[in-house]
Amino acid sequence: MARHKYIPGHFVCVEFAAGVWYELMQKGINSKVRIGSKGITSIHRANHAWVMAEISLGNWLAIEPQRGVVYPESGSFYYRGFDFSEDGPVREYSKAVDAHREALIKYNDAVKVLNDYTARYNNGNWVDKGALSPAVNQQQQSVNMRQAEMENAANRITALQERATPSG
Repeated sequence: MARHKYIPGHFVCVEFAAGVWYELMQKGINSKVRIGSKGITSIHRANHAWVMAEISLGNWLAIEPQRGVVYPESGSFYYRGFDFSEDGPVREYSKAVDAHREALIKYNDAVKVLNDYTARYNNGNWVDKGALSPAVNQQQQSVNMRQAEMENAANRITALQERATPSG
């Protein structure tokens, strides 16, 4: 199995896991990509990915691809999480989570600007209000657009979560 080199900003654990999953499947070893974290109770809290390899019928081994470590003990948190049987959906899931995070940041920034314009409008005289009215309307449209982006990303996450199987 090839070792993967971590380069900050270029790879994430999902990419490592997907690469190892592919290598194992090419060698005829049944495997799956698992996402989760310590003490996980919900897929929403998953922040890490690794590979589970079936070493014999029904016996699975956890592989931490970033460190090249194998965890044989079934009591480890690596034996609980949410499984994707293919690398494509887990990669899509990771991208959807990133897109949602970015959309949330942009939405919050747009709301801050709208709140600033609205406060200036509400405290202004009739001349200020006339000048600020188009900016308030335009910023409200921006907030609406950012909210739609956030909702689209959340819907994509939900659809992909339905493809994951809880384990452990």
